[in-house]
Amino acid sequence: MNARTPQLDKFNQPDFIARLQAGDEAAYQDVVDELAAWCAVYINRKFNINAEDAKDIVQDIVMTVYRKIKSYDPSKGKFTQWVFQVLRNQCLDWLRKRKMERLTFSELLAMESTIQDEVIILRDDLSPLEKLPRKVRAAILKLPGRYQQLVGLMLLNASEDYIMGIMQIKVTQYFSQFQIPCFVKITDGISAIKVKEANYGKETQTSSQSF
Repeated sequence: MNARTPQLDKFNQPDFIARLQAGDEAAYQDVVDELAAWCAVYINRKFNINAEDAKDIVQDIVMTVYRKIKSYDPSKGKFTQWVFQVLRNQCLDWLRKRKMERLTFSELLAMESTIQDEVIILRDDLSPLEKLPRKVRAAILKLPGRYQQLVGLMLLNASEDYIMGIMQIKVTQYFSQFQIPCFVKITDGISAIKVKEANYGKETQTSSQSF
């Protein structure tokens, strides 16, 4: 847990979890009053979602917690990790519905790259974007905007029909002019990064031997 959010620690205490799962109204009210308020600020700051929409998302988060709290298993991760996963899923759903057509990979990366600054997420709970190796991310960020948009949409699990509609391209264009060239450029980019790192390693080794 990050030192900037110590107030969240109480939500991970076994006695609080037990009260919440037993239907304790006071415990649930703490979630509404304190945890939900933190979620609203986080959504607005990290996902660039305005305060009014963030409020609606938080209401959905609270309702999801209320409905599914009995299925939460503390042995699989902290309560705040679980809530954060719910938060992220709700935000990505909102993005899919409201602004997916304007989302590039770099914007999507900016939203998710700092998630671990606040709450440690289990590896199994990471999104496809977060599981991408560093070299792959770096290669994608070097792509032209249209290719970045394609990757961003694919990582949000958009269907091919939806992607073609948003990007206003035909089926033949999708594969021949976008998907295949995009993957080729990513592969070439990764290779270039590997070569650059290898050369840097050799230069560093040579430099150290000269002293």
